[in-house]
Amino acid sequence: TSINTTVQTIISDMKSQQIKAMIGDTEGGASANSYGIHFDEDQYVLFRGSTYSSTATTNFVVNLTDTIKFDAGSRPEIIFEKVSGEIYQFSIGPDKIILKNITNGNIKTITINQDGVIKDVN
Repeated sequence: TSINTTVQTIISDMKSQQIKAMIGDTEGGASANSYGIHFDEDQYVLFRGSTYSSTATTNFVVNLTDTIKFDAGSRPEIIFEKVSGEIYQFSIGPDKIILKNITNGNIKTITINQDGVIKDVN
């Protein structure tokens, strides 16, 4: 159950970042910007801008539980374009986000296309 809950939270956060990019959310900044998600093995970071900076004060870190990890070979950094919401950068890895429950071996894969649409979750 925890891996399914984690997947749903990630999808919700991805959609939220995409919507912010599409509507021109400034989050109190001077102008609209791109929004993205940076993935590490045990967390992901919601960020504002066309590049990820680990020191940005506007970053929002979401830690995974001790039993859920992102697969080391599939940790993309996804950045949604302003206005269109399309993905213009998979800077690391493929168009899949793979999570694994290290306790029971359960694996979930989120597949996204270039338009930022979740194509599949299995």
